[in-house]
Formats: sequence, structure tokens, C-alpha cells
Amino acid sequence: MPHATMDACACSPGSHHKGEVIHQDTWDPDNILTRGQTINAKSIAELVSGLDIPDNNKQTLLSLTPESYVGLATKLVDLM
Repeated sequence: MPHATMDACACSPGSHHKGEVIHQDTWDPDNILTRGQTINAKSIAELVSGLDIPDNNKQTLLSLTPESYVGLATKLVDLM
């Protein structure tokens, strides 16, 4: 079950094999990205710099990389 304060996309197992599913695109001013935009180092830095959080937390977020951040992976693998 997703965290109560986190927006999430729930996917069904195997659904990635079905191709694009017809859906309604929605727009909200709080969305970070809209269809057709991409995420890159510059867009992430701009997003983080605009957050209303302490500077040390911004630096922590900016220092994360796919190689250095594993999140809950080490705990989740133990559940298998």
C-alpha cells in the first residue's frame, strides 16, 4: 500500500506487456512534469533549488545519483 501522503502510480504485474493503455491525461499545477517533458540534471537542480526545505537537505538531494542511491532495495530484497 502506498504511503498515505505520496502520490503514486500503481501498476499491475505484467501490465508493461500490454502496450500503451488508453487513459485520460490530467493536468494539475502541482505536477512537476507534463507529457513530453524529460528529466535531466538541470531540471532536477531547478526543482530542488525551488523546494522550501533547508539548504543541507537540498544538498543531500542533489548529491543522490542512481549509482549511490538504493533506497529501500536492501530491505525489500530480504522480503523475497
